[in-house]
Amino acid sequence: MIFRVNKKQCELLPNILLVWCGIAIVNVATTLSVMANEFTGEKIYKLCTDTKIESKNFCYAYIQGYVAGSTLAGSIVAYSVHATSNLDQSFYDAARRHLNICHPNSITTDQVRKILVDYLEENQKLHHKEARLLVYRSLTEAFPCK
Repeated sequence: MIFRVNKKQCELLPNILLVWCGIAIVNVATTLSVMANEFTGEKIYKLCTDTKIESKNFCYAYIQGYVAGSTLAGSIVAYSVHATSNLDQSFYDAARRHLNICHPNSITTDQVRKILVDYLEENQKLHHKEARLLVYRSLTEAFPCK
């Protein structure tokens, strides 16, 4: 079967594709937003205390992603505030100060996991909150900037 497309249909194709892509982007963004809001302290606690290697790996990956992402966000803020292009250690220290998390450079992912687990055990009433917020709170409590 051969489909015939007239000139008018060809002219509309870019607009149709643009609308379709826009709808797809909105659907993906909404799904990711819902997923982020559904990833709670309870879920990260279960993953970070589970003995299964898959759970531990997910916990570690989440923590590493959080630390890397928050450092990047803090770096962007520090850059915009201080308008510096020097990406040396003092720049990253400024980024951490903006986040109010001043952890030592030698901290390991497992140490962050233990800090998070301890925080969640001490604050069980917060388990319904988003995991990313609880990771942040655990780190600011453990490593406040002075």
